[in-house]
Amino acid sequence: STLLDQVVRTRRWENVTASEVAARIAEEHGYRGARLAIARTTARTDVLAQAAETDAQLLRRLADKEHFEFRIDAGGFAWGPRRTGPTT
Repeated sequence: STLLDQVVRTRRWENVTASEVAARIAEEHGYRGARLAIARTTARTDVLAQAAETDAQLLRRLADKEHFEFRIDAGGFAWGPRRTGPTT
């Protein structure tokens, strides 16, 4: 997620869900196919603003609202329900 935390952006999306925004940002950064795991959300927002924040900051903010988590690890880009329990 460090690479997504380098450039501050100001932009807006119209008539989108949080998961659609996550998917678009992931694609912009080259994550596709098996390296991409995004849980679907259904609540549509008329206008979603990204005002002077990095893509990672926006994804964390959206994830918090959904009680999700955003992470990038060896498996790729993940945006979805928080993991609970022990990790290996």
